[in-house]
Amino acid sequence: MIRRPLSEISHFFGESYLNRLKMFSGVVGYGLDIDDEVKVELNPDRLDLASFHSLERAMNLYYEGRESPLTLTWTDMQLLHVGKDALGLRPFILCFVAEGSSLGEKVQDLIDFQERIHSSIGKDRKKVSIGLHDMDKIHPPLTYVTARQEELSFTTYDGFQGTIREIISGHPKGMLYGVLIGSSDLAPVILDSEGSVLSVPPIVNGNHSLVDPGTSKLFVDITGTDFRALRDSFYLLAGELSSYGFTIAVPYLDIPRSRKRHLMAFHNRSVRVSRREIKEVLGREAVSADPVPALARMGLSAIPEGGGFIVTVPGNRIDIMGAVDIIEDYAKSSGFDAIPELEPQIATAGEVLASTRKAETLRGLGIGMGFQEIMTFVVTSSKHYNNREYSGGVSIINPKSVDNSVIRDRLYLNTLEFFSNNKNRGYPQRVFEIGKVVVNTEEEPRLCFGLTGSRASINDARKYAEYVLSRVSRTSISYQPATSGDFIDGRYVLVSLGSVEAGFMGEVHPSVLQEFDLQMPVAFVEFRVDKLMQHTP
Repeated sequence: MIRRPLSEISHFFGESYLNRLKMFSGVVGYGLDIDDEVKVELNPDRLDLASFHSLERAMNLYYEGRESPLTLTWTDMQLLHVGKDALGLRPFILCFVAEGSSLGEKVQDLIDFQERIHSSIGKDRKKVSIGLHDMDKIHPPLTYVTARQEELSFTTYDGFQGTIREIISGHPKGMLYGVLIGSSDLAPVILDSEGSVLSVPPIVNGNHSLVDPGTSKLFVDITGTDFRALRDSFYLLAGELSSYGFTIAVPYLDIPRSRKRHLMAFHNRSVRVSRREIKEVLGREAVSADPVPALARMGLSAIPEGGGFIVTVPGNRIDIMGAVDIIEDYAKSSGFDAIPELEPQIATAGEVLASTRKAETLRGLGIGMGFQEIMTFVVTSSKHYNNREYSGGVSIINPKSVDNSVIRDRLYLNTLEFFSNNKNRGYPQRVFEIGKVVVNTEEEPRLCFGLTGSRASINDARKYAEYVLSRVSRTSISYQPATSGDFIDGRYVLVSLGSVEAGFMGEVHPSVLQEFDLQMPVAFVEFRVDKLMQHTP
C-alpha cells in the first residue's frame, strides 16, 4: 500500500490527479481510499506502480499518450571495483548512476520506494539491500570489499558513531540486520577513494554520502544473495528515478559476462503473442480492432508479425513473465466490459464431488442437532504449539506474523480459540467445523464438534457422537481409553469403527482452559471424515 496526505497530493500533483487516480483504478485494478489520506492498495506484482510518481507517469501515458520510456545508457566507466572477499559474504552487487534536477520533496518518496523493495522482493534485506548516495559527496572510484568489524569506524546516516561491531550491537538497524552477514569478524563495505564509508550492506548507510533534497546526482548500489531479485530491484529503482525525470547511466559492472548479458537482455525483452493465444484467453481474437495502440497505452510496444505480435517489455515490468500477462494488459487497456460473455463449451456435465456429498451429509447432521457451523483458518498461530507436539510435518517460511505461521494438524485448537473470542456471549455454545488439517504432510478432512457451558462433559460429547455415527455407519463402535495433555485423564477416549480408528473425544483439561482464558468446561469430538464415512450405507 502507498499513502500520502490528501493535501500533499493536491499540492504536488494537482486536483485532476485524484480524478484520474479514480478512473485508472478501474483499468489497472487497485484499491483506492480517499479521506484525509490517499491510500492506494496495489497487487503485489505491480511494484513498478508503487509510488504516486510512477502512477502519474502511467496515467499520462494511458490518457494522453505522453511517453517517458525507461532508457538506460550502458557505459565503460570504471566506477566500482569489486573484491572477491566481499562476494563471499554478499555474493552479488549491481549499481547505476541517476542524474536530474534536485530531488526536493521526492527524497522521502524515493526512500519509501526503497523500503517497499526491501520488504517485498528483498525479504527484509536478506535477498536484496539498496544504498542511495549523493554522488557529488563521494570521490570515485569506489570499492566493494570487506573490513574487520572491530577496526573500521564511521558515522551512520542518522549520526550514530562507532565501529561496525558497535553499530551492529547498538544501532537499531544494526541489531535488526547484523545477523544477515553471519558470524564472521568481517563485514562487506563500500568505500570511496578517500576511505569514506558509503555503506555496510545490508545494514546501514554512512553519513558521508547522505541523500538530501538538494541531491541531483545519485549513486545506487544494490547488493544481495539472489541475482534475479537484484535484477528486478535494479530495474524498479531505475524506473522510479526515471519517473522523476532522471537519466540512468550504468557503469562497467564487474560481474560474469553471462549475468551481464542476462541483465541487459531483460530490458526491452521481446515476447511473442499469437492471435490464437489471445482467443484462447479472452474468448475472441481481439477486444478492439487493433491491439497495438491498446498495448502502447500500457507501456508495451507491439509490432504485428505473422499470426500475432512481437511485444517489447521494459525492464521495470517485472510482472510480465509471458504471453498471458501481456494479454491481461491488453484486456485491461481495452476494458473488460468490451469482452463479450460466452457460454462455456463443456463436453461433459458436472457432478458433485464425493467429498462434497460427504461434507453435506455431516453438515446436515450438525445443523439438525442444533450446532452452529464455523469456518476457521487453515493457517493458524504457532503459539498453540509452544507446549504441544506438531504432527503436520510442514513449515511456513518467513511468515508475516505469529498468528498465521502454522498449518493446523487438528481442528479443536481453532475451536478453542473461537470459544475464547466469544466467551462473553451466552452459554451453552455448540459449534462444529468441517475442514482440512495436515498430518505428516498429507491433507486430511476432519469433523469437529465443540461444546462449552456449565454442564459440558464427555458424556454430552458421546451422545452427539453416537447420533452421528448411527446415521453414517452400521459398523460397531468401540472406545479405547487414552491420554492426552489437552484432555482430563479418564475423560479422553479414541473412537473406532470396527477395527479402524476414526477419531477421539474428550473433556478439556483445566490448564488448557486457562491457556485460552476460558471459564466454562469444554468437550470435543473430532473425527477423521474419510474413516467416518468409509462404511456409509
